Amino acid sequence: MKKITLLFALLCAFATVSAETFTVNGLCYLHQSGSVVQVTSGSDYATTLNGELTIPAQVTYNGTTYSVTAIGWRAFNSCNGLTSVNLPEGMKTIFSQGFYNCENLVSINLPSSLLTIDAGAFMGCKALTSITIPASVISINGKGQTNGSNRGPFFGCDNLETIVVESGNQTYDSRDNCNAVVETATNTLIFGCKGSTIPTSVIVGKGSFKSCSITDVVIPEGVTTIEQDAFNSSMLENITFEGESLTTIESNAFSYCTKLEAITLPDNVKTISNGLFRGCSILKTVNFSASLESIEDFAFMECPMLETFTFPASLQSIRNNAFRECTALADLYAYPSGGSVTLQGNVWEGVAQADCNLHVYPADYDYYSTAEQWKEFNVIADLDQSFSNVYILGEVNGNGWAPNVGYKMATQDGVTYTADITCAPTGENDTDGYSYFSFTTELAENNDNGGWAYIEPFRFGAVSEGDFLVTDEWIGQELGLTYDNGQAYKIPDGEYSLNLNLENMKLIITKKGGDTVIGDVTGDGDVDVSDVNAVINIILHKKTQDDYPGNADVTGEGNIDVSDVNAIINIILGKTN
Repeated sequence: MKKITLLFALLCAFATVSAETFTVNGLCYLHQSGSVVQVTSGSDYATTLNGELTIPAQVTYNGTTYSVTAIGWRAFNSCNGLTSVNLPEGMKTIFSQGFYNCENLVSINLPSSLLTIDAGAFMGCKALTSITIPASVISINGKGQTNGSNRGPFFGCDNLETIVVESGNQTYDSRDNCNAVVETATNTLIFGCKGSTIPTSVIVGKGSFKSCSITDVVIPEGVTTIEQDAFNSSMLENITFEGESLTTIESNAFSYCTKLEAITLPDNVKTISNGLFRGCSILKTVNFSASLESIEDFAFMECPMLETFTFPASLQSIRNNAFRECTALADLYAYPSGGSVTLQGNVWEGVAQADCNLHVYPADYDYYSTAEQWKEFNVIADLDQSFSNVYILGEVNGNGWAPNVGYKMATQDGVTYTADITCAPTGENDTDGYSYFSFTTELAENNDNGGWAYIEPFRFGAVSEGDFLVTDEWIGQELGLTYDNGQAYKIPDGEYSLNLNLENMKLIITKKGGDTVIGDVTGDGDVDVSDVNAVINIILHKKTQDDYPGNADVTGEGNIDVSDVNAIINIILGKTN
């Protein structure tokens, strides 16, 4: 072991002795071995190097000629006097941060011999406007504008508008005149600039526009993924998504985009990932599809201008600190059914929940007003239900309570639904002369237990607790509906007409058969002042004929007008039959 240690020490000492630096024509060179040298840093570059710099292909020192093949680590660090640089043929490598913080460097010519551009090679060159990467380059290190010393070679090049990879390069390309660098084998855009456009069918790579001065971006159809930190801390103001190919946006992709005010995500993005919009200080509006499933940790943390947010019915989870310090939140719209969203950790840290309205469906009010992390909001049951079809469920038209009993009602105007039903004994279980029914907005589906599962979570029935008995005194009257999980109407066997108004959530049940009473517009069996009021409401357009089971055209002349009012009054006064 001692021999090995001694040998290693001797080798290190030999390597140190063999390396030497020398200066020729104002430039410092580092010689380590062989006949090649690299340009290295000099103590007086900041004052001696100004304007255009041409680096020689060869340099002679003490009678020996060396090929200049590399720009060393931080060789020209903060040389603000440099405005342009010409690198010689034979140059193979620009080491890490070779031209770091050369703030006035406008242009640089890279030779066709160049193989490697290391991380941060041109970092902080704020005046650089264009760069052409030769076809010879096989390695560009520091993928993406990542943090720390491994930042991308063009990090902080605020005025860079053009990045072109020469045709014929086997590793990288700038397809479709995109002004960006695409890693050909992986189809990943790894570096962009403020003049870039996103080509079709690439992956927008990790940190590819991090801290970039780009303001407007279009994500075309064909792009499926935006990777981590892609636009983090950029000057992005507008982003447009074309088509529906995008499915994945990774963590922090838009975090700290302090110029981004609004964004609309495509339909197939189902996750708002960790920190996706964190620190977007003027973000007010986020639109996404109804298929959103999860909002991850810190997704909207430190978004103090976000005022409203809509949770779609598809949402399943909201994770820790997702809306932390969203101090302007004023209205949340909760479309998921009560209890269907899992909240993990403290979602609302720093949010003034008592001053924020949580809008929910009436059916979900009890849940949201009592559940942890929701109940602290000002819960309002004011969301409108949307109906496509309405079905009757129950012991009606010869069907019992079973998964196949859905009886579709006829739609008159998108709000009013009508149906004729027969309530009759259904078998040995029906011995009391009553039938039961309620409503659902979609057909029920079979399940293994012989019951049903609803396609939509909106079942509604009687307004009172338990089953509502519709006695004779309620026939022809407006009955209230409520959203519930089990209430039903209990009605004597017989034939009835139903008129269901979903705008005001009212039901009128009219018994069929028997003699029609002229003037009985309300259908309650009597001709009285309620029928007068009914006709007046129709004339004043407060109601329609469809709102009443009886015929309001009492005179039979084809119109409903004051003559019908007079006819009913005459019936009440006994002046006519």
